[in-house]
Amino acid sequence: MIAGGGKDDSKPTNAYDGHIGVHNQSIGLSSHVTIFGQIEGSIGKVIDSREDDGNSLTGRIQAGMLSSSMAVDLNSKATGSITYANSECYSIAFRL
Repeated sequence: MIAGGGKDDSKPTNAYDGHIGVHNQSIGLSSHVTIFGQIEGSIGKVIDSREDDGNSLTGRIQAGMLSSSMAVDLNSKATGSITYANSECYSIAFRL
């Protein structure tokens, strides 16, 4: 369990200082997902290719690129193709 009281809305952070959270129907996945924020593109590429299909828009691991404000629209699914760029950061969703 995560430490904190019932009214504590702070989120734990990962090694890249991004938030970790659990969402429902996020980044195009239609189930509960765990989100890891602010993951560098080179790390996202390795995780997706080793643990899924290597495509950031399909499979059980999907990603959304962070904007300059470090926010990603967790409610929308990107279309087309996103190639993980080493110089960018992503929020990565893992379907539970």
